[in-house]
Amino acid sequence: PGFEDSAEDFLEALIINGPVASMPNIDNSAEWIWADQEHSWAACRKILGTSLFATCDNVMKVYFDGVLQFQDIGWQYWDVTSEMVIPSGTKVVGIECKNLGGPEGILASITDGLVTDGSWQCSHNENLVGWAKPDFEDSDGDFSEALIINRTVGFLQATIDNSAQWIWADQGHSWAACRKILGTSLFATCDNLMRIYFDGVLQFQDNLWQYWDWTSEMVIPS
Repeated sequence: PGFEDSAEDFLEALIINGPVASMPNIDNSAEWIWADQEHSWAACRKILGTSLFATCDNVMKVYFDGVLQFQDIGWQYWDVTSEMVIPSGTKVVGIECKNLGGPEGILASITDGLVTDGSWQCSHNENLVGWAKPDFEDSDGDFSEALIINRTVGFLQATIDNSAQWIWADQGHSWAACRKILGTSLFATCDNLMRIYFDGVLQFQDNLWQYWDWTSEMVIPS
């Protein structure tokens, strides 16, 4: 899973016009594949599960539940897409990006249909700790609705859904952190001290008196 095809050795599989006879236990829609016709050896790979395809302009880090999964070593072209498998049970996807000049933006999609858009929450505060963790509480209101950047997706990002939008924290800053809570979320408030339980287990509690217009968000486990 940690293999990085930095030399771009892997390409889209070549479809071979092989035998069409029915094979036991192999679906009839399966196709014969190979690397290319000039070689007698081939290695083919397929990432299983839900995948995240992401890029940014220019240096990206990706977190699942606050754990670093990927980082660019240095400056990257925005048309280079990285792919990561999202482990089952992951609650939060976090992407941070450092812009080194020119247009900024984060662009991503997940194979279950989720894409970067205005539903993501973004911040330009580089001093936040644990912002990609499921239990992160944005008590200071650092995160807000993602800013949509008006730029084209680019034809080289074939693996990123065409409906994905470039997002950022706000213009005028060269760094952004954007997060998306996965799964079914509960949004709740009360007047004035609230506790929330899932199957009898305490998930959240206000420690101090809260205004009723302050909303908390929690992911309901599947």
